[in-house]
Amino acid sequence: MTIRAAGLPFAWHSGMFRQFRTLSHEFRKAPCGERFQRLYHRREARQCGPITRSFFLGTGLTIMALGLLLMPAPGPGTVVLIIGAAIAAQESLRVARVMDRCESRLTDSVRRVLQWWRSRSTGAKALVIATTAGSTAWLGVAGFRMVASIFAGEF
Repeated sequence: MTIRAAGLPFAWHSGMFRQFRTLSHEFRKAPCGERFQRLYHRREARQCGPITRSFFLGTGLTIMALGLLLMPAPGPGTVVLIIGAAIAAQESLRVARVMDRCESRLTDSVRRVLQWWRSRSTGAKALVIATTAGSTAWLGVAGFRMVASIFAGEF
């Protein structure tokens, strides 16, 4: 189904994507540790009403809760949690500050891990990969057996 078939005017469609591109470009261009606060201040400057603010904050918190529920399952739990936090950060300066701190710490951690990885020999990298693959396989089998025993009534 196209936008026109859904009854939406093309100008609305193109304007929405243009606004999203501009917002994502500004977000990526902002320095690490300030991105979410800038997003908050940008949204604050538009002076939305309390109903709109409550809607966005409630939506963000709901998506964050969904992300927490999805965490134990393999898949997008972390991504859903981050998207919910980003939506909530647009309406709450406190959430925006927490997200900026988390982003700074995560960026530093990734930088250190990449430095450590690059400094290792090929044999050490192969050992880490094999150990990780073996551990993941073992956890998968153990999880499968646990779920199977629950459904078999042996738990």
